[in-house]
Amino acid sequence: MPLLGRLVVDYKNYMINDFVSKDDLPFFTTYGRFITAEMYLKAGFKNTWATFDLFVRDLPEGRNFLVFAGLEHVVQYLQDFKFTSSQVKYMKDYMKLSPDTIKYLRLLKFSGSIHAMPEGSIFFANEPVIRITAPIVQCVLFEQYLANTVMLQTMLASKVARLVNVAKGVPISLTVIRTHGVEAAIKGMRAGYLVGCSKMASPILAMRMKMPPSGVITYHYFIQSFDKEEQAFEIYAKNYPGKGWMLVDTYDMDAGIKKVINISRRLGSNSFKGICIDSGDLIKHAKQARLMLDKAGLQHVEIMLMSNLEEYKIDKIVKQKTPVNWFGVATEVMTSADHPKLEVVYKLSEIIKGNNVIPKMKLSRSKATLPGKKQVYRLERKGIYQEDIIGLEKDKVKGKKLLHQFMNKGRLIEQLPSLDESAKYYQSQLIKFSPKIRLIERNYHYPVTISKSLRVLAHKTERLIRNSSK
Repeated sequence: MPLLGRLVVDYKNYMINDFVSKDDLPFFTTYGRFITAEMYLKAGFKNTWATFDLFVRDLPEGRNFLVFAGLEHVVQYLQDFKFTSSQVKYMKDYMKLSPDTIKYLRLLKFSGSIHAMPEGSIFFANEPVIRITAPIVQCVLFEQYLANTVMLQTMLASKVARLVNVAKGVPISLTVIRTHGVEAAIKGMRAGYLVGCSKMASPILAMRMKMPPSGVITYHYFIQSFDKEEQAFEIYAKNYPGKGWMLVDTYDMDAGIKKVINISRRLGSNSFKGICIDSGDLIKHAKQARLMLDKAGLQHVEIMLMSNLEEYKIDKIVKQKTPVNWFGVATEVMTSADHPKLEVVYKLSEIIKGNNVIPKMKLSRSKATLPGKKQVYRLERKGIYQEDIIGLEKDKVKGKKLLHQFMNKGRLIEQLPSLDESAKYYQSQLIKFSPKIRLIERNYHYPVTISKSLRVLAHKTERLIRNSSK
């Protein structure tokens, strides 16, 4: 153990060193939900099943669509769900749950079904992306993990999609500095890959994807470590020829570019992959850099632009025909800085007692929900998507069903697509929507309607609720 003065620090007892494992995840909920589960059991709901919908209540301002992500983690969580012996002991010693509740929870494993949109699905407000039917005692324990997992990955995939749409084919490299923690960074890179960012600066995901990492940059601190800027550049040119990107704005951009040119003349024109500009007027600097490089016969040396880029800055850069070969993005994108949350909700839509199915809905002002086991139908005409209809599972709507069954009786019944397959699925949908959906201002509203049968069920359910509450 390290000794700090007279203080002995036992790092084993520091929670900060205990990364969450899959065994911890069943406890990723609240004490109140455990008590709710116990109340259900005491009220005789042990064999009562329920259906819950997970959806996003509203699109964030400026968003025309969202991209569903996180299903792979949700399915893995449900497959692995089981309380450990130490968690069961904690329930007894600290939660003070009843012996009957502990007996039930000790043996609990997910036994229900999951219908969901495939990852990479484009969707809109109030459309269920996951529909879970299971014993109601199980359902209450899953809410927090499902909502958090889907919110983070969907939020980031939807953010990165906007950048890819306005970049007009210029590759985007995701960097994971200044994210909301390690897990958010990894899942953010995964979400970015899903919507078209195929270059990974961090090897942690690149290794899992069996692809080389990208982005060999001379960081500012590396350049500052030498007496002269050109010494840092020359080290890369000699030891990593044709692959390094030189940050040319540590001191003076024009002077930095001239040093790149001089080294290329001495050591060969293929000494560098490109230059990076990370400050100042990016449009002006990129145009000046391109003129200098081309005049020196270095037309093949590429330009990467960085510096807190997001979709609005990239859109402006592209529209002004700026000579740029790469965009490097980090904080603004990987934290979804303009809209760092989604209103993801998980709501009860029916109770199932034996053969008796009872539709359920909320009537809260501005937060009302829809009852019943629902499906989302997408209508297409002449190769273009025209409208989505939120209806009942048994509706006879001539449209593509977006919710697929992936699990039944707690088991996976349809193989989840690979990340590459999900990325292709996203692209195959995007081209079938009006190009207006890619606009980064919220001035295109794709129509989403409610089926007649669902409206009828909602009116009937509301009437029954109001009559019973008199």
